Parts: sequence; C-alpha cells; structure tokens
Amino acid sequence: MAPESKIIINKNQPDWIKRLKTLIIVTFIYGIFNLFGAGCPIKYFTGISCPGCGMTRAVLAALRLDLRKAFFYHPLFFLVPFMLALYLFGDCIKTIYF
Repeated sequence: MAPESKIIINKNQPDWIKRLKTLIIVTFIYGIFNLFGAGCPIKYFTGISCPGCGMTRAVLAALRLDLRKAFFYHPLFFLVPFMLALYLFGDCIKTIYF
C-alpha cells in the first residue's frame, strides 16, 4: 500500500492571502497561454472575444502614461486597480460601503 499523502491546509490564513494565491495562479495560466501564442484563453477556446480583451494592452499603455492609447484599447482600463483592491481586500471593507 502506498503511504497516504497529507495535504496541509492552513485554515487560519486570511482570505486576502487565498485570493492573492488564486490571482497568482490565474496570472501564471495566462502567462503560459501567451508564451505559446494563444493569447486570451476564452477567445482561444470559444473564438469569441471576452469583455476583457484589450485590457492588458490598455493597462500597459496606462503604465506608460499613454492614456489616449489606453482608452483606445479598452475604455474601462482605469477600473483595474479598483477591481484588484476589491478582490484582495473586499472582506476588510465594511458592508455598508461595499
């Protein structure tokens, strides 16, 4: 018989750390797709552009302070930092504000 493998799960971890791990995994998967030239996984598998298509180019243009090009790529590029903060720290915000 093979020895049982035990998976250690730290249940005392804050939710934002779990969300950060999820974000890192998703970023890694997208990186693998881009490495092999597939680009967006949703468009690759379905053939339909997802609502986020162009967002990476828009954010990169915004980081270069080229806001005109960023708006051209995706008009909602400025929401990315807010969505990321809500995803990571949403449980720290009082529900009255959320």
